[in-house]
Amino acid sequence: DDNDPNMIWMSDILNPYYFPASLPVQTPPDGDRITALKVFGDALVIGRRDSMFALFGNTNRDTSEAYHLVKINTHTGVVNHKCLDIVQNYLFYVGNDANLYKMSHVTTNTQTIVTKKLNDNVDMKKPPLNKTVYDIKNAHTYYDKYNGEWWVQLGEDSLVYNYDYMAFTRHRGCENRMMLH
Repeated sequence: DDNDPNMIWMSDILNPYYFPASLPVQTPPDGDRITALKVFGDALVIGRRDSMFALFGNTNRDTSEAYHLVKINTHTGVVNHKCLDIVQNYLFYVGNDANLYKMSHVTTNTQTIVTKKLNDNVDMKKPPLNKTVYDIKNAHTYYDKYNGEWWVQLGEDSLVYNYDYMAFTRHRGCENRMMLH
């Protein structure tokens, strides 16, 4: 919502068509708008341009299972809503800093939340890739679970990460305009 770019509206737990005013969750209103949402483990991961949060809990009622928001310890957020995929036991995403990441399972113990950069040896903005900010902002991804491959489309390049080999292959000149999930 343009009026509340930091707000998540949820339906009542027993009535999915009822969105009461008492149920929104607001990430810190610092101008960093929400770019992506993904259920991962027992949390809802909230990606923003420069930060990420995890929402835990089952209800807005005053119980031990009430919703609570935790900031994920990472220096970047998610570039857009088409760049988050669950790959095996990780959450893979394209970061706003033009890098590719995997996040280990989000749990209520925030000390165990870990992100690791997948493209340690390659700078997306330098040769041979030479990706522009436009390419990165318009990236989209897809996880092919049958082949164990995470596809990242950046302009006319397709980067394919093989989970078993933990390595990328670059395909050039085939722009996948839409990846079906």
